[in-house]
Amino acid sequence: MSNNDYILKLLNIEDKNNLVKAIKRIAFGYRSYDYFISRIFLIKNNIKG
Repeated sequence: MSNNDYILKLLNIEDKNNLVKAIKRIAFGYRSYDYFISRIFLIKNNIKG
């Protein structure tokens, strides 16, 4: 694995972390953890990347 591939992989992971953090801020009032996880997968599948 080249250095550039490694950096791109890290950036992809960081993007996913930021997405989950943003959903966490929005989802502060969600009543169940299952709904929160479902929301993450719903948004993740709508955003290709």
